[in-house]
Amino acid sequence: MAVAGLLLAMTLVWPPAAQAATTADRFRAASARLVEAAEAASVAGRTEDARLRYQQALVADPRSVAALVGLGRLNATAGQGEAALRLFDRALALNPVNVTVLAAKMEAQMTLRDLDGADATLDRLDTLCARIDDACGRLAPMRRALDAARAATAGGG
Repeated sequence: MAVAGLLLAMTLVWPPAAQAATTADRFRAASARLVEAAEAASVAGRTEDARLRYQQALVADPRSVAALVGLGRLNATAGQGEAALRLFDRALALNPVNVTVLAAKMEAQMTLRDLDGADATLDRLDTLCARIDDACGRLAPMRRALDAARAATAGGG
């Protein structure tokens, strides 16, 4: 009798839990489609459409690293570096070993002339690339750009 009651309780509880998972999956899928639309709009030069799609993607899935990075890049390009850094930091909180996010953050820091922050982010990126046994070929040009910015700052330029 107790087993029958437990089975009945499980069948009453189980469907909503299963539906919650599929609802979450649907929101993540919708977010991914919105990110794809945002990326296409961005490539086509439709910045405001891209921004709207990234924002919609984040409503559907606030944990979408792709949407956070895409919106962050739009902000950085629009001269909103601090807003971009906040989005990149949110993305890194979700995925701290994301090479793409670290590179985007470093670029935004360079734009803001936060050379110490850029240096720290580049060191983190360098450590990550060594740990995942990835050459990360873009690190050398990034290091040269940082060195050039430091030299220009030291030279008064």
